[in-house]
Formats: sequence, structure tokens, C-alpha cells
Amino acid sequence: MDIPRQGGKNPPKTVETRKGRRVRLEASGALTRTDVVYDVAAIPGGHKVEIGAGDIKTARQLVARAAKQFPNFDPALAEQYLKKIGLPRDDEIKLGLDYSPPAVFGGVVAAIWLFLIQRTGRAFLTFDQLLACIESMQKHGGTFRYMIDGLPGLRGPNIELGHKIVVRSVPATGELIAYVEILGTLKIGGLFADGAPGYALEHIYAYDLIQKADRSGEFSVDPVVFDTKNWRTVGLGPVDVDALREHFRIALNELAEIYYRRSAAKPEP
Repeated sequence: MDIPRQGGKNPPKTVETRKGRRVRLEASGALTRTDVVYDVAAIPGGHKVEIGAGDIKTARQLVARAAKQFPNFDPALAEQYLKKIGLPRDDEIKLGLDYSPPAVFGGVVAAIWLFLIQRTGRAFLTFDQLLACIESMQKHGGTFRYMIDGLPGLRGPNIELGHKIVVRSVPATGELIAYVEILGTLKIGGLFADGAPGYALEHIYAYDLIQKADRSGEFSVDPVVFDTKNWRTVGLGPVDVDALREHFRIALNELAEIYYRRSAAKPEP
């Protein structure tokens, strides 16, 4: 999706397609095959040579290879027949996304820990406690859950593609609730720490990736909704496999639609 980085541009990534082709995926969404084609087949009266490459330099090297193998092969004539072709539209990039607790819960906990240090100047967990919390979250999810409908009580505009971090306490119980949203698709939150009743804390971060703008000031939390939730039952737990699979199927389809719209709006490379 060519999401802005803190430094430099997004590098290309080599991936495979479902039909076994190796392609280089550029940040713009452009695809170039990286595997080469050099097929020789005997036909009446000679041979048929099929050549294919992801760039002209490699293609010329293959033409030179054919010229060495077949003395009557004319490399200059062959180069005139080289043409650029696109990947078949019925093929798909083969990539996987892992949203399981071992894959993402530890990173979410670390992000919350750093966010609180940045906003408050203090760590709510020691480093050793943080490591223990990460281990617990990765093993069985700990106190975090998948908040598929977003954070209850969070008010603000719809951001089509963005990130959010919200940390807020429940004054009546002292519970410190944390929530992280990534690309509007992965939504995780729950009890982060226990504190003394009466302690009030609220920090909200929201970033719009399309506008490249911090929009934190447009969001707030409804205390009536937030403070009355049982945070151990909100959303889905890691064991709710079927419901989570259906949720992420829909969420990733919506994310794909955003990708296709953004790619279609860019000029051809």
C-alpha cells in the first residue's frame, strides 16, 4: 500500500504468485517477473525457442545464450520480437497474514508500553514485567481480545486507512484499558494493568495514512459507554476461531478494495 515510512522509500519485495511465478512487487503496486523463461522445443525443421525475463538486460543475455546454442539464430532479429507483456489477471500474489496472538499480541503490548512512556513520561510496567506480559500474551492472548467492532465508546470520524492507539482508565475500578488498531483491520485491546480506583487517565492517538495527518484531536471517548463495559468479554477471544476467520475474511476484502482503488488511481509505471 506504499504506506509512508519514517525514513526512505518502501523497498520492493520478491513474492510468488499462486501459479508459481516469482515477481517483484514495487511500492507502487507494479509487478515484474523475476524468474526467467528459456524453453527449447523441437519442431519440424528446427527448434522453437521461447525466452522471457523481467528486464531487458536479462532478456538480451538469454538471446545471446540462444545464439551460442544455435548458430543460425539471429540475435538482432530476435530482439525485434521482444515485447512487454503483463501478468495474467487470473493469477494472484501469494501472501499470508498472521493475526494470531504469537504473531501480533507481543508487538501490540510493546507499542502500548512505548506510547505510555512517550505520553506520560513513565512506564506502567518495568522492562522485566513487559517481557513477562509479552510472553503471556503470545502464549494464550492474556487479557487482550480482538475488538472486531472497534473500541466501545470511541467517538470520531471514519478514517479509511489509519492507525489508532487509545489508553484510558476506568476510574471506578482502576483498570487501565488499552486499544490498538492497525490499518483499520487489526483491532486488539483489553486490560493492560490494574491501578487504584479513582485514577483518571486518557490518551488518544489517531493517524490518517491517506492524508498523512495526525487526527488525534478529532477523537474522544464516551465515559458512559466505556466505563460500564466488562473488558474481559468485549469482542472475541483467540479461541473464537470461526468467528475470527469470518471477520478477517471480510476485513481483508475491504482492505483489498482500498488497495485496488489506490493502485488504479496511480499512473502506469
